[in-house]
Amino acid sequence: MAADDTAPWFLVEDGEGGWARYDMSFAEWLYRYLIGEDMTGPNTSAFYPGPVQLCRLR
Repeated sequence: MAADDTAPWFLVEDGEGGWARYDMSFAEWLYRYLIGEDMTGPNTSAFYPGPVQLCRLR
C-alpha cells in the first residue's frame, strides 16, 4: 500500500501481542464488532444486543 494512501485504516491489538490492520473507518469497525463479527482476531466476536447507551463520565 502506498505511503500517501488516504483511505481510513487503523490497527487493533489483540491483547496477546498480535496486531490486525483494518481498512475501514472506526465507525464501521465498531458497528461490525457490536453486531458480533470477529474484529480483533479469530474467535473474538462479542455480541451486544443493544441498544447502545451513552453515559456521561464524571
